[in-house]
Amino acid sequence: MSVTGKDFLEFADRCVAQGDEIGYRNAVGRAYYGVYHEISGTLEKAVFNHTHQTIRDYLIKDAWLKGNEPFDKMKLISLGSRLKLMHTQRVSADYNIGMDVSEADAKAAVIQAQKFMELLKEMVEQVYPKNPAA
Repeated sequence: MSVTGKDFLEFADRCVAQGDEIGYRNAVGRAYYGVYHEISGTLEKAVFNHTHQTIRDYLIKDAWLKGNEPFDKMKLISLGSRLKLMHTQRVSADYNIGMDVSEADAKAAVIQAQKFMELLKEMVEQVYPKNPAA
């Protein structure tokens, strides 16, 4: 893969630094897509066509059922809820051009994405601990 979800998040930071509304709007969108791609690449048993809604629904309703994902139920549900909120914000930033998107909105989206990534990393490391350095 040439890019990762983390690359999207780094670009979101650069969009905020641009210091104008189009940068802020793009920061919201890139932050969302960063987490979307990270969770999509982490799920092990999601054998459906990955769309925004199917991934959210899977995380909230099915991922934690026995035989599906090996990860903690509450973390999967939490990630699904966070993804849903971030998607709503992304859609608003992309399509509601009559509404202002501020620097604070953009920074909040980036922080949400960073927290999402941290929770995702913790969830994965609970199941697949990193080996201690020799």
